[in-house]
Amino acid sequence: VLFLGEHVGPHRWAAVAADFIGMLIIVWPSGDGVGVLGGLVAFGAALFWAIGLVATRRLDGEDPRTTLFITALVGTVLLSLVQPFIWTPPDAAGWGLMLAMGLLGLLSHTLLIAAFGQAPASTLAPFQYSQLIYGLAFGWVVFGDVIGARPLLGCAVIVAAGAYVWWREQRIQA
Repeated sequence: VLFLGEHVGPHRWAAVAADFIGMLIIVWPSGDGVGVLGGLVAFGAALFWAIGLVATRRLDGEDPRTTLFITALVGTVLLSLVQPFIWTPPDAAGWGLMLAMGLLGLLSHTLLIAAFGQAPASTLAPFQYSQLIYGLAFGWVVFGDVIGARPLLGCAVIVAAGAYVWWREQRIQA
């Protein structure tokens, strides 16, 4: 609303509130190793992701290559500030994984830019919730993480809020 000038009615605000409650359920400090710092890191990641999405939406109408270049340039500059302190040269597998990550990032951001060119941010937001499913699946397959009941409840609250917004949008358009 503040940065994009898009209308967000009471139903979408209720969904945002439900999403926030779901997030609190997920990251609530419980002594399981995540704690307050982990919650703050997750909150920071979500905040900067949201800023990136708003910036991407604001660049609607620009050539997607320009948007991708700006995103890559900003990321490169910011990460270059900490790189001297954390860099360790990767092996061949590491270089391959970085290349794959870069290509997948290019593809995903190109699709994100195209989506923002076709629909308002508030309409696209519920699709972001699929990241929960992918994150849970990759966490389990790659790291062997098994999620507990409380985080699953938080995920369910978030997905239900997104599904409600999607359902309501479909009803209004019909």
